[in-house]
Amino acid sequence: MLTKSESDRVYFFAVCVVLVFSTTLVYWQACSYGFINFDDPLYVTNNMQVRNGLTWKGLLWAFTDTKSTGNWYPLTWLSLMLDSELFEAKPQAFHITNLLLHLTNTLLLFMVLKRITGALWRSGFVAALFALHPLHVESVTWISGRKDVLSTFFLLLAIWAYASYVRRPSFGRYVAVAAFFILGLMSKAMLVTLPFVLLILDYWPLRRLHLNEPVEGENPISSSSTITAKLLREKIPLFVLTVFSCMLTYLAQEVGGAVRTFERVGPGIRVANTIVSYVNYINKTFWPSGLGIYYPLPKTIPIWQVIQAGLILAGISLLAIWWLRSRPYFSVGWLWYIGTLVPVIGLVQIGEQAMADRYTYVPLTGLFIAVTWGVNAITDHWHFRKLILSVSAAVILSGLMLCTDRQVAYWRNNITLYEHTLAVTDKNHVIHINLGMALLEQGQLDKAIQHQQKALRLRPGEPSALTNLGMALALQHRYAEAIKYYRLSLKSDPEQATTYNNLGAAILSNNGDPEEASANFRRALQLKPDYDNAHLNLATVLKMQNRFNEAISHYKEVLRLIPNDRRARQGLQQTLIKRNNAAQQQKNEKLNFDMVLPK
Repeated sequence: MLTKSESDRVYFFAVCVVLVFSTTLVYWQACSYGFINFDDPLYVTNNMQVRNGLTWKGLLWAFTDTKSTGNWYPLTWLSLMLDSELFEAKPQAFHITNLLLHLTNTLLLFMVLKRITGALWRSGFVAALFALHPLHVESVTWISGRKDVLSTFFLLLAIWAYASYVRRPSFGRYVAVAAFFILGLMSKAMLVTLPFVLLILDYWPLRRLHLNEPVEGENPISSSSTITAKLLREKIPLFVLTVFSCMLTYLAQEVGGAVRTFERVGPGIRVANTIVSYVNYINKTFWPSGLGIYYPLPKTIPIWQVIQAGLILAGISLLAIWWLRSRPYFSVGWLWYIGTLVPVIGLVQIGEQAMADRYTYVPLTGLFIAVTWGVNAITDHWHFRKLILSVSAAVILSGLMLCTDRQVAYWRNNITLYEHTLAVTDKNHVIHINLGMALLEQGQLDKAIQHQQKALRLRPGEPSALTNLGMALALQHRYAEAIKYYRLSLKSDPEQATTYNNLGAAILSNNGDPEEASANFRRALQLKPDYDNAHLNLATVLKMQNRFNEAISHYKEVLRLIPNDRRARQGLQQTLIKRNNAAQQQKNEKLNFDMVLPK
């Protein structure tokens, strides 16, 4: 017969095994997937710093770059570089790393909740919801979602360290909390709300703030205020890190062009979208259908939707206040959800999406806690309670596994992902552009052109759609039309290195002026000095013009960026031969000239 502590250890281990097995079962298919053309080129496939693996130059770049993505997260870059270093930028390795991080986060969440609440089965169920919910597919299956799974790993370590600090306060344990917080911020700045999370955990389940139990001999209100002030002072260093990270992130996103100004996205639509998105996330939590990789921000939101969502949020918030003492888990769970979504809810509009599934990776835990502990309280006196809860949990988790398995399957390639997203969203010009590009890469040029044209009807003058349309036309040898669209694209956005490179190539293919083509290649290199294709194209033109030394320098630059590039090696060999032949011919001509000179 096992003792209670022994049986608890067995159950704990069993929960861990089930979590790992079920999560791996639904996500393993993603480990065979490739890259997608949405952000993955930015993060990996076209990012030479990442593709080159761990280098001193890459290390410096990781800690100083803000322009490439409009964010500062050096640890995310370093983790991607490590995958490239170990596995030569193979997509399967990146997927496996994401899955391993998600599995680790699932187990950490289970252990953290078990430690601070003492509730094994409830903690396990929350961890299972976290592991298997379809809204988290984007963060796990998308290679560019590395920042979500990595930052959450450090968030949970910080909470674990804080639980240790609360149990036995010491300077070393507090430093551990701050260190994990810093590492999390260096992975993704969304973690700025951690001090807020720790404050609400102080109330429940850590119970460092007892609203019902004043300090002996003190007024209840003054006692509560004193404890609150003490807990706030305790977290001042963490709030300083939050402020510093917010400032750094905002500056980085302004430099990278990610922050939309009030002229482009006014305060009215921001507030309306914030209110509606909070409720939409809740809807998708309880009924996870219609999930896509990109939800476009509408130009207007009906006022009735805003009022309806506002009333729902106000009602739940009043309930959380009403239950603050009697059901603290509900209040804490609701505040966790509301608070951790603040950095990405849209008040400071980043990009042009209305919402994103990946933003829920941390916030949904709050809803899971509120519902799980709430159901446990409601069913406290039911007959056959354990049987009912066990069967219900099995049905819910099985349903989530089926939904998640299906959602992961949409990510198997660009086309299935984008066609699904277009089916569940409206007026999605971004996805038309990406789907068109994916079709172009497969050689389905007519379909690619159709999707770029649809994108331009939704967003006239969109530079990326114009550029992609030009690329499709160029591949159909319609170079004059391609040149027209490239120039229209550069008129809308003159800072596109790719478009300048493509324009130069189209000019050459259309029997245009090599000097004009060279000027476009050089402009592309001004905007993106490590642009290998532009170096290669410029070297080709210079070789045609017999400017061999200049061509050789550009071929060598390509080989510095991509040491095994076959095109650059062949071009370099041909150029060296031509230079040697030209030098020999010049020498022979000089010799013949000397022979005919009058004596």
